[in-house]
Amino acid sequence: MKGTTVILWTLFVLATSQLVEVFSDDEYPIITLPQGALKGKRVTPDNLSPYYSFLGIPYGKPPVGNLRFKAPVHADPWNGTLEALQEGNMCKQPANVRSASGSDEDCLFLNVYTPELPGSGSLKPVMVWIHGGGFIVGSGNRQFQGPQFLINKGIVYVSINYRLGVFGFLSTEDEVVPGNAGMKDQVLALRWVQQNIAAFGGDPNQVTIVGESAGGSSIQYHMLSPMSKGLFRSAIGQSGSTSCAAAIADKPRKNAFLVGKALGFTGESSQDLVDFLRNVSSDQLLMTSAATINEEDQFRLLNAFHELPTVEPVIEGEAAFISEDPVTLLDEGNFHKVPYLTGVTSHEGIYLVSSGIFQKNRTLQEVDEDFSKTFKPELRICREGNCGDEMIPKIRSFYFGDKPLSNDTLGALIDEVREVIVAI
Repeated sequence: MKGTTVILWTLFVLATSQLVEVFSDDEYPIITLPQGALKGKRVTPDNLSPYYSFLGIPYGKPPVGNLRFKAPVHADPWNGTLEALQEGNMCKQPANVRSASGSDEDCLFLNVYTPELPGSGSLKPVMVWIHGGGFIVGSGNRQFQGPQFLINKGIVYVSINYRLGVFGFLSTEDEVVPGNAGMKDQVLALRWVQQNIAAFGGDPNQVTIVGESAGGSSIQYHMLSPMSKGLFRSAIGQSGSTSCAAAIADKPRKNAFLVGKALGFTGESSQDLVDFLRNVSSDQLLMTSAATINEEDQFRLLNAFHELPTVEPVIEGEAAFISEDPVTLLDEGNFHKVPYLTGVTSHEGIYLVSSGIFQKNRTLQEVDEDFSKTFKPELRICREGNCGDEMIPKIRSFYFGDKPLSNDTLGALIDEVREVIVAI
């Protein structure tokens, strides 16, 4: 298929398959982990092999109160048997067609699906799915991506939630909140897999991490992060990288203080700001951070993407997820040497073109007139210096020739957004 690989089609099938679930009263297996006992269920899909699901397993303490913005902490053990029969909360995010309700700060849950329980065969390869959504929306729940296709291939499938937006990626660029809490959530989940997946029939030595969009960028981050070393054997990243503008924060400290100012904070201290923000309701913080835009970013296609992964300051005694520029690490060969498969999805720029132009009531003519203002900020290599003065005309000529932006060149605009902004 043009513009995709076989694995991308696999992920598409995975994301769009539907279940018809049938349970019998005596088919609720219990397994025991170091944290406690879990009750799952045997699922019999229509026209597919039966499998076992364990849903809503807590892997981290609820990141609320004083734990808001902090690196995650392992979940506490539980007494008795935890019924892993329902998915946990999605992480706090703006409402959309798939998440109008049910998002919460208490969201560090994962789901495990396995074709067989231990004892019925050798340990099976494991796929850990890291969802996309621009680091602001999405979840590991089945309404986004399910296990059906992979179960029939004999794969243990794990999907995770991780903190999003201001809750997962606020940074004051110092020891108060160095940033990347959402990425550290992912690391904690991968550590949980290493420690526990054998109890579900999965092989911790055969873990492949897979993600799309922000998940694809996350995959590449894990290829670079010292925190992720040894947590996976191979990686697949779709439609995302660490070098694109949608995957790394620009001026995160400034953005953090802008959010505080919009909520009434007037100080200059990082600690005072964070103490203030920890006392703001999650709904108010979410709404304000989503509406806060730097004046210079008003023309951007990606101006909704404020809090993103960031290069952390080096702090003595603190583990950083990533403390050097990703492009530098790639150039120097400082990444984990594991098999890595990557690709992009055709026409995925449609969403950004729609939300970044048409939902802002901007006409194609207005974007055409402000072409440089719109696209230069999306080129990460142009954030410093004047490279856009040279590159932007070349990019425009490559995709549009001498034609203006119009309905006739809309397809070229979508391709440009996909290739230049999303994937590069």
